[in-house]
Amino acid sequence: MKIPLLVWLLQGVPESLALATFVMSNEKRKLQWNIILTIGLIQAVISYIVRLLPFTPGVHTMILMTTLSVLSILIGKIEMKKAVRINIIIVAFLIIFEAVFFNLMIYFKIVSYEALSSDQIVRILFGTPQTILILLAAYFIRRKNR
Repeated sequence: MKIPLLVWLLQGVPESLALATFVMSNEKRKLQWNIILTIGLIQAVISYIVRLLPFTPGVHTMILMTTLSVLSILIGKIEMKKAVRINIIIVAFLIIFEAVFFNLMIYFKIVSYEALSSDQIVRILFGTPQTILILLAAYFIRRKNR
């Protein structure tokens, strides 16, 4: 599933930064934005490269979940069990939200599957709500942890 460079910059990078924020917001310590930026940007680059590879659908998701866990452990200094658990939760959330959201948009004829797969602007616009939801979830988790 190749991702166009513009889509990666405007949707993929923010999504990776949101995922890193979500993971780090589960920690009791103060958020360290330099760590979040480092994890998010490395994850975004890895995501771009992995999506260029000819994997069966779903394999890239497993690889990206694993790399985010490893980055969270190595850079974020999160305990392994906790990092894996948090990453499974956020990836499950993303899969469910994308499936429901995109299928509803197609069902109600707001956008066609062809437009979602071929039009970069449509892809960016319809990928943004999940990034916002991830950031909102990170915010509420962070408030709960304070």
